[in-house]
Amino acid sequence: MTPRLAKRYERELLEENQIDPRNKQTQQLIEQYAVDSLDDTLLDRIEGFVDEYNTHVDENYDLRYYQVLALYFTEYFFREQATGDAAPQDMLAYWMATGSGKTLVMHLNILQHLHRLEREGIDFDTLQILFTTPSKNLIGQHERELEPYVEALNRRYSDRIDLLIDTTQGLLQQKTEYYQITDDTMQRLVLVDEGHIGLGATKEGEFKKLRDALNARNSFLFEYSATYHNIGSGAIEEEYEEAIVYDYNYSRFYRDGYGKDYFFKRIGEDVIDEEKDNLDECFGVLQEKMEAYQTLMDLDTDQRDKYFPENLPQRPLAAFMGRTVDPGSSAANETSDVGTAIRYLASLSVEERRAFGDVFHGDTTGPLVLTRNPSVEDELLLSYGDGEKWGIVNVGDAAKFFRDFDTEDLDAVKREDAITDERYRFQNVDRPDSPINVLVGSRKFSEGWNCFRLSVTGLLNLGSSKGNQIIQIFGRGVRLHGARDDGKRLFPDHIDDYYALGDDIEDEIRRLETLTVFSLRRSYLETFIEEIQKEVKPRTSFTLRVNPTIMKLADEEVEFETYREHLPIFKSRKQEIGWVKVVIDDGTFSYEHLDGDGAETGNFESYRTRLDYRTDRETEGHNVRYKLHNEEDGRGLYHTLEPFLDHAGWARTIRDAADKAKLALYARDQNGDLRPATLPDLLQLVESVQYKSPLDDAGVETIYALGHEIIRDVVGKLENKVHYDINRRHYVYDEPLEVSDATTDRDIIYEYVVTKQFDKQEEKEAFERNLDAKKDEIEEALQIGPIDEHIYEPLLEEGEDGDGMQISPDALNAGERKFVGDLSNYVTAHFADSERYDFYLLRNVESLKSIGIFMESDEHTFYPDFVLWGLDHETGETEVAFVDPKGERGMVDASKLGANAKVNLSLKNEEYPALSRLESQLGNAHDGDITLHSFLLLRDSSDMGVAESDEWVENNMLSRNIYRLDWHSQDESGDPSQTWNGQSYLDLMFGELGVFEEVLA
Repeated sequence: MTPRLAKRYERELLEENQIDPRNKQTQQLIEQYAVDSLDDTLLDRIEGFVDEYNTHVDENYDLRYYQVLALYFTEYFFREQATGDAAPQDMLAYWMATGSGKTLVMHLNILQHLHRLEREGIDFDTLQILFTTPSKNLIGQHERELEPYVEALNRRYSDRIDLLIDTTQGLLQQKTEYYQITDDTMQRLVLVDEGHIGLGATKEGEFKKLRDALNARNSFLFEYSATYHNIGSGAIEEEYEEAIVYDYNYSRFYRDGYGKDYFFKRIGEDVIDEEKDNLDECFGVLQEKMEAYQTLMDLDTDQRDKYFPENLPQRPLAAFMGRTVDPGSSAANETSDVGTAIRYLASLSVEERRAFGDVFHGDTTGPLVLTRNPSVEDELLLSYGDGEKWGIVNVGDAAKFFRDFDTEDLDAVKREDAITDERYRFQNVDRPDSPINVLVGSRKFSEGWNCFRLSVTGLLNLGSSKGNQIIQIFGRGVRLHGARDDGKRLFPDHIDDYYALGDDIEDEIRRLETLTVFSLRRSYLETFIEEIQKEVKPRTSFTLRVNPTIMKLADEEVEFETYREHLPIFKSRKQEIGWVKVVIDDGTFSYEHLDGDGAETGNFESYRTRLDYRTDRETEGHNVRYKLHNEEDGRGLYHTLEPFLDHAGWARTIRDAADKAKLALYARDQNGDLRPATLPDLLQLVESVQYKSPLDDAGVETIYALGHEIIRDVVGKLENKVHYDINRRHYVYDEPLEVSDATTDRDIIYEYVVTKQFDKQEEKEAFERNLDAKKDEIEEALQIGPIDEHIYEPLLEEGEDGDGMQISPDALNAGERKFVGDLSNYVTAHFADSERYDFYLLRNVESLKSIGIFMESDEHTFYPDFVLWGLDHETGETEVAFVDPKGERGMVDASKLGANAKVNLSLKNEEYPALSRLESQLGNAHDGDITLHSFLLLRDSSDMGVAESDEWVENNMLSRNIYRLDWHSQDESGDPSQTWNGQSYLDLMFGELGVFEEVLA
């Protein structure tokens, strides 16, 4: 299965814009909606959807980067459909790992669809949202989540949205007329969760017929699944390849550090004698995990806060589960294996039970008790004697299993008891007070429930399970809250041998963050692993050390500790800012840092921002700022429509946006008293609001929606401005460059981590047997240089596509590699014999978060890819250049250059003083003449400066130190290229540094 649509979008929207979603810093920027080279309009729209959704459900959800990208790809698809740039298509599918939050994506897709209808002018009297899934176990969950959400939507859409929820099997029983839309004023949105699961090859055609009937007219369909392997015939697979708009399969989910690690315990042949040994080992590991849990819970407060800042570990749970039984099929094999597990538990001696004492709450005497609660049709409870219940059994027809299960030769009894304590229900196993530690059965346990406790999986019966069902079983166990409440493992590296873990705190955490998979039979495990490895490729990691370069200067070798003293630099120290009080007062605003140590304050008397809501910024817009509200004469649509506007809704949005930004946001009234800020207060800080129309015929809904967007944007800009003002006070100017070590990040990396992926486990093992030789071979193949001017070595470049290697921190891409090589050759050619100048180059690794520039108008920090020092021994001057060879991020649209904070750094004027301020502070700290420069270098993939006139290039690019890397004798591929009017990009750069005269000489 190759999801062609998703791959095309990855290539066009990410790769061609040099956006690597595997990079952690890039992920953070995506989560902040702050990636320069993604379309601002689409990002703003998605951020608005999230804010609107949070308002509807009264929550405060934040999206993970891949959820943002899933919605971004969707918006891009809708744009292509609207402009006719793609063939008409009325279905999208999302390949998203279990536990990745695809339900949240689904809910936001509803908003995307509603806003799409509005943008395209499609009116409806009724929108039917039809949700379906093959599993009845999932129906209740989605009813609980969708019904209140749609109820909230109907408050905005005047009860024009109908919700229908049914199983796929239920819908298959309906006649064709049931699905037909005969009224042009009706629209339908179909939501399908795991639609193909449970529908074998014989029913594949039925599901397609159902899907086509539901999505036949005035409709659109979204589908979601954890896997699209084994979905059916070639025709079905081809259709999904064009429908899957986003691919975040389990391999990617795991690679990013989400979910638990995993370990498969391989066993011998399928022979009865081994069943007890397998189950002994399984319960032994569960007991070991229970002990690890208690060890971590007994940590002192400081240690618990260190390792678990947000979420404490959860008590481990074991589930013995297998295939979901198809309706009408025989359950004999399933109940046989369930019976085997129960007979094993009954056969344990008191001494053996004591070895697993924590699992059984210390109650290890008496017979095994199998308890049936007549009010619960599919659950039985397990305990020993009169002790606490610790297990639940589910086999579908619990009454029949209870009646037929023979205890005659077992140390076991059956009881019936009307139990009302909700702690003993399966639906509550995730509660902290649940006594249940063991689940035995299938059906419920293999799909349709969310539990973060599951830590041990025992495979009872896989039967004829398809791959997608096996992925569902696996997905039950890998869910993780995360100690930082981010869904991630504290220690992301894979543990090949679970049994090699020690007993220190970190290994105890790894023990709980690893799903261990056992099997009652070898054949089950082999089937399981075969399917899992379609999703999760085996991989191995190793490190390559980095060392500071010994420089050769004037026939002398100089150590890093010596020459670093001559390399002045500032270091950014981004603050954990917390809450800030902001007061708007007659068009000005001030702030007080409430959580800061030094009670920092600031005043902004002339702050104004510009907003732009044109769908196409190439077209002329209309400034509707004063049409919305004119505080001078009290006129504007705000006043005209005031009786009809939902001011309470705007107030909620202000409150939610301010809370999210941690701003205590007030306005000062005419009496000097503080009150909550309103939309007119925020508009005082806005110079212009560009809109696609003059709003002459705008209705209440348009003004209301625009008001929400203005609120979110102005509050966000206030947050950025305040954070910048606080952060800029915390630069460090007097520290020398330092090398990181194994425990502390500083300015220069300590080592590379190379991760290599393999198609088969045997390939991985063969590689690891010859690891030292392979490491040397890889380092030699990837190393650039040597580069004499670079402060550390080696510098590594990206591997070839398809080599399965990932390098962290980031290896150099083709543009960065070209710059480093060109610079080294340039310095050698023009300055090799110079006693006046020395040059030093540093690859500035963003993940170290050391050398960065806070952006005044952005929420992120600019970490240039390289820092170049030029030391002039004759004048004593030092030139420091920040060079970004992938600087075309955010510069795809040449018309927006003037609004790009990174571009404007180089101007160093009153409007953009950031670099001038740093230059002054750095010079004062080092008592020297230091000049700072910023250069952005466009890669070959950028079109900017290719077809434009010389005048345009001079005015828009050269004036801002924007150059093309192919203004050189060669381009990135090594093919001949041309300079700009006889000067290479390095000639231009060294001219700005003031040393070009030396080149000419």
